Amino acid sequence: MGSLISHRTVRGMTALGLAGAALALPGIAQAQLVTYSGGDDHATQPSQLINTLASASAFDAAVPSATLYDFESPAPAGLSWSIGSILNGVPVAGCEWRCGYNTTSGGEWYLSHPSGWMTFTFDNPINAFGVVVTGLQASLVGGATWVQFNDGAEQSIYLPAVEGGGGAFIGFTNLASSFSSVSFYSRSDILGFDDLRFGFVQPGGGAGAVPEPATWAMMILGFAVIGGALRSHKRREKLTVTYA
Repeated sequence: MGSLISHRTVRGMTALGLAGAALALPGIAQAQLVTYSGGDDHATQPSQLINTLASASAFDAAVPSATLYDFESPAPAGLSWSIGSILNGVPVAGCEWRCGYNTTSGGEWYLSHPSGWMTFTFDNPINAFGVVVTGLQASLVGGATWVQFNDGAEQSIYLPAVEGGGGAFIGFTNLASSFSSVSFYSRSDILGFDDLRFGFVQPGGGAGAVPEPATWAMMILGFAVIGGALRSHKRREKLTVTYA
């Protein structure tokens, strides 16, 4: 299991999330793009999405004002998508959980995406986005799934290489610039999308914001993890702290 504080590539989880938050002390520049990402192999139901939901929680803590859309009701005004069908929990014939499923507690609906490109569009520009993706089979389809958005320059973020129809959360905040659409690409892989988050976060969390005790603890943990990684000469994992 990987850390939610550094970009560490390990089996089942990749996380860049909270590196910017852990280093967001007064006088230190925040990250412009901070990514929250975690995945779980062979996750056939929501209770098995341990890393996925942990990353989603980290995103929620960073963007508490984000709108959460769980596909259990009509889409909120200003949100649309280019392709896909909202399903009521019935598995795709012959595919079952490997083609995605509902992840909302007490819910049953989710967005099913056949393959190829799919774009979420927002009438009002946002700078924070996140979503749970299920049905991922990286090696089976012979290619990765990635997210793409344009904030004046094309940006791409890869989802964790999850196997066996597992799930992942991918979320990010981009303080440098806002954007009006987020696109996903999957090669011959039917996916499920659920519990989508979007919104706008202000740099620094607002004027005069004082970190709460839990935030300070998270910062200290972040420094400890980063320091430990820098002292290690035997690890093969690559550590990339995402701050600018």
